[in-house]
Amino acid sequence: LLGAVFTIYFMTRADTEAGQNASAYLLAWCLPLLLAAEKSRGRSALVALAAAAILLTVKRGAMMALGFSSIAYALAYLRLNGSPRALARVVGFLLVLGAVSLGVLASNWDAVKTRFEDTSGSGRDNMYAMLLEHWRKAEPQNLVFGFGINSVQRYTGMMYGSEDDRGPYAHSDWLQLMHDFGLVGIVLLAWLHAAFLALIRRGFRLRNPVTPSLAMGYTILFLVNIYSGHLLGPT
Repeated sequence: LLGAVFTIYFMTRADTEAGQNASAYLLAWCLPLLLAAEKSRGRSALVALAAAAILLTVKRGAMMALGFSSIAYALAYLRLNGSPRALARVVGFLLVLGAVSLGVLASNWDAVKTRFEDTSGSGRDNMYAMLLEHWRKAEPQNLVFGFGINSVQRYTGMMYGSEDDRGPYAHSDWLQLMHDFGLVGIVLLAWLHAAFLALIRRGFRLRNPVTPSLAMGYTILFLVNIYSGHLLGPT
């Protein structure tokens, strides 16, 4: 509730530009926890409020995480509770999110259009290619073990001519771990995904009621690992 209210207040100020982080990813990560909690009369309102706040930021990664993870939650819920009543709940859940999304996006359409006209990922495409090429042409020991922790920031700082010799982090957990820890890092991240998927499969087998939230959380993790950086802080 506090994160959503803060984000809505911050994003509706005249001096705030679209694309500000605010609490977009914090709210996205809170949604699976909220939906895993005991049912309450205000839960649907909190979900709608959080969704509206995320969309107001026009943070494309967070918007994608919200959309795809909501679909994952709905599908997992239907698989776990295959009944007409469950279907009605899922349809209602998606209709509320859809109505909120349309209302927020329509009221902020100019900012949405401007943000999505940029197809470079805010310049990440060039950085991704640069990091991949640097690792691919490295010595065998660097291919296996990488260049060391925070090597991305040191390398981008050098390439971009940063005054403090520290550039941006990779904005991709896969590329950050690949560059920092080589094949070892890639294997570790792949193991994390495999363990998470195994946990979800076990949840379905045991018919655990939090399984839809696990599926939602994994979808967020899967996406942000690709185009953001949540496992290693941007230090």
